[in-house]
Formats: sequence, C-alpha cells, structure tokens
Amino acid sequence: MIEINYTKERRHLRLEVFGHAMTANLGQDVVCASVSSLMYGLCEAVAAIPEGRIVEGHMVCKPGHADVDAYCIDDKTSKRVEHYMEPVLCGLRKIAKEYPLAVKMTEVTS
Repeated sequence: MIEINYTKERRHLRLEVFGHAMTANLGQDVVCASVSSLMYGLCEAVAAIPEGRIVEGHMVCKPGHADVDAYCIDDKTSKRVEHYMEPVLCGLRKIAKEYPLAVKMTEVTS
C-alpha cells in the first residue's frame, strides 16, 4: 500500500509518500507510476526555490519513498511551496479515491 501524509503548519509544509501500490508487477504498476510522477515533479519545483528561502527540512525522491519537508523563511516562500503542492495534492487525492485498497492518504492542517 502507498501511504501519503500531508502536514501543513504555518511555514512548515511536509508531503511524504512511501510504499508500493502492488496493483501490478514492479515497473508496470500505473498507480505507483502516477504517484511517483507527481512527486518527482514536486521535488523538481521545490528544488528550484532559491537557496536560503527554505531554512530547514529535507527532500528525498527515490523509488518507494518521497518526502518534501520544508520550513520556509517567510510567508511568501510558504505560499510558493503550497502553490507547488496543491496540484500534486489534488492528483494524489484523486488517486487515493480511485484506488482505496492501494493508497491511503492522511492530511493534517493547522
């Protein structure tokens, strides 16, 4: 199962995805490929944010695990990261809705 955890707390945004959908053989699983594509795009977008705007956190993007964890220096940068995450979240929500036995999504915002 793919587990997706999204957390948003003022200037801290985190989207972590791990696991495998297991709806087909590895390398042929369209659910995994869909989730991976969204996360790889997000990682590239966040990596393009100028150095120093994200003051703490980390980013991992590899098979079976993606994690974008960003503590932003100001509200403007936080909004930028959130702007990048929103279409990814929309896609992930749709995938979780269509494949509930393969994808579990949890969202916490404050």
